[in-house]
Amino acid sequence: MISFTVNKLPGSNASIEVTLGKDDLLKYITEAEKKLLDNIRLDGFRKGKISREIWAKEIDDKKLREEALSMAVENSLIEAVNRGKLDVIENMELKIIENAPDKLVYRAVLLVFPDFKPVNYKGLVAAKNKIVVGDGDVTLILDDIRKKRASYKAVGRKAGKGDKVTLNFNIKSGGADIKGGAEENYPLMLGGSRLIPGFEENVIGMVPGETKKFELVMPGNYHDRTLVGKKLDFEVTVGGVEEPILPELNDEFAKSIGRFSSLDDLKENIRTSLLTEKEEKEKERLRIEILTKIADSNQFDVPDKLVDNQVTAMIEDFRDELSHHQINLDDYLSGAGKKIDDLRRDWMPQAVNHVKMGLVARAIAKAESVSVAEDEVEHQVQAVIDRFISTQTGGDYKAVEKIDTQRLKQRIREDLTTEKVFDFLEKNTNFTGK
Repeated sequence: MISFTVNKLPGSNASIEVTLGKDDLLKYITEAEKKLLDNIRLDGFRKGKISREIWAKEIDDKKLREEALSMAVENSLIEAVNRGKLDVIENMELKIIENAPDKLVYRAVLLVFPDFKPVNYKGLVAAKNKIVVGDGDVTLILDDIRKKRASYKAVGRKAGKGDKVTLNFNIKSGGADIKGGAEENYPLMLGGSRLIPGFEENVIGMVPGETKKFELVMPGNYHDRTLVGKKLDFEVTVGGVEEPILPELNDEFAKSIGRFSSLDDLKENIRTSLLTEKEEKEKERLRIEILTKIADSNQFDVPDKLVDNQVTAMIEDFRDELSHHQINLDDYLSGAGKKIDDLRRDWMPQAVNHVKMGLVARAIAKAESVSVAEDEVEHQVQAVIDRFISTQTGGDYKAVEKIDTQRLKQRIREDLTTEKVFDFLEKNTNFTGK
């Protein structure tokens, strides 16, 4: 059996020194031989059926020792970590101290989750906000649905907010055309503020066939950094103005939306959905408030690595969000006059709070023996895989191979555990208000 010693280091680090004897090493030599043998292909022999005398000539001794060392370190470190009950985040450093035929000694520096006993997490007081869905909330949703289903009629009057206009325009800088500055038959909904500040304001009030020239200063977030702050010349011609014709709000309209028997039925569905949405937001707000209170009343180290990982995850989420709007993160940062390091610095406090709340939830789960049954995890994993397959063309089952199921299981296990911790905290918190 391997032996090991553990030393706690500052900053949520731990050093573990592991020693393997002759018998341990022989076991890994045998396993390495078997692994290498399985990969040997010789004419006239089936895979794995080559005698030792033959394959010994085919296996490079150095490669065998390297494979055995790799297997010995990997497996023995897992065993030592489990026996030492270390909650490891990641391996930071590994150094071989002695590597002899009858003895292997190595030292690993590990980043571990802070080990602390949480306090002050029962009997907290939190105020619940009253959830109300008014008629005005329902009307806003109905108006939005009507706008999306509106038809349009050409008019000869001046363009106003809510109208759809078709434009031909050209943008110049110092008398020269700029790249991408000319458009024909460009559709624009007035009131959406999609373009450069001041552009729509100049178009509002124009009539079909009218041409107008004006100047605008490019804003600081404009994608072409060479034009930021410059005054550009615009020439715009309105090809047409169309006003929206909203569908009448009645039972027939409700039936056209979906499986609704009447307008009242649609309104009730919207009201219920809004109520659920507001309740979920309030639930999330309370959870953050409770965890923040607990985190603030507990003292523990916050590993820099976890914070750095969280900031990276936040930036990647932001990158994905921008991409949905056809915006490149680098272009966004350039337009805002920032660099990626500025973004990391700005988001660091938020990342620290997020990590602290996660560490508190983890510690409470350990203190209260909160666990998740394996069948719960498997059920959720299968649900994710099924949803993934449904997004693949023709239900491509081979696409499942792209999923790292072990990582998926770990993430789902953590999410389910956190949910159970929240359930526990909510049962042990005194809520005021309605």
